[in-house]
This record gives sequence, C-alpha cells and structure tokens, in this order.
Amino acid sequence: MDRHLLPDEMDQLLDGDVGIDIAPLEAHVRECSRCQADLDQGRRIIEAVEHAPPLAPSPLFAAHVM
Repeated sequence: MDRHLLPDEMDQLLDGDVGIDIAPLEAHVRECSRCQADLDQGRRIIEAVEHAPPLAPSPLFAAHVM
C-alpha cells in the first residue's frame, strides 16, 4: 500500500473487523509508523471514552431547554 490508511479503514481496525480486507490494512500498519501512531491514538481515545464516568443531565436541564 503506497498511502496512509483512510479514516474508514482505520475504523475497521479499531472496530476489530475481520476478513480478507483486513489483512492488507494490518500489514500496512506494521510497516507504517504514522498509521501505527494513529491507530494507537484511536485505541487510547476509545479506552478513555469507555472508562469515562457516565454523564447525567442537570435536574434543571428540561427547564433550561424549554
């Protein structure tokens, strides 16, 4: 592959997709430090979001919206 991964290709790797289309993406990431860094950053973001405290609206939220 002579280019960096596209956002949808990166999403496939982050989502853990499997199949014949994934092998070339994984091979590219092994050889490309930029794409590896982007993939690592995506994994850190997912980890942070999954472990973030749940958000709850203020008790006055509905009144403020209306």
